[in-house]
Amino acid sequence: MPTPDVHYTDVEIITHVVKGVFEMRWGSKPNTSTVIRAYESLTDKIQSTDAPIYVIVDIRADPAFPLQVTINNSLRISRQQNFNQWLVVGSNRSARMISSVLNSMGTAKILWFDTVDDALDSVAYAESVEN
Repeated sequence: MPTPDVHYTDVEIITHVVKGVFEMRWGSKPNTSTVIRAYESLTDKIQSTDAPIYVIVDIRADPAFPLQVTINNSLRISRQQNFNQWLVVGSNRSARMISSVLNSMGTAKILWFDTVDDALDSVAYAESVEN
């Protein structure tokens, strides 16, 4: 398992070996200020690469999302020029609701997985098809 580049209470940001793949690993009780800082860090990482961006969102800890902050920041990330897909690992009601809002705004490309390895396999497949 990769080591987090950025660690906040209940949210970690990880840069994977595959260029353009970042991971947000959520704990169970992230607070609003932590989520804002984590999204700021993720935005900085996204803006520092020109590769197509995939963001793995590991929610297997069943986080209690601060909904408005999470939706607003996810929308902002989704609108980045080189953003490609959200790859969500795990599921909960809040995440499904956030997904519905993002989909209704027409900006989100969201796939759901059981494991991080499955999400990474999806990126490898997508990259092989594009090349």
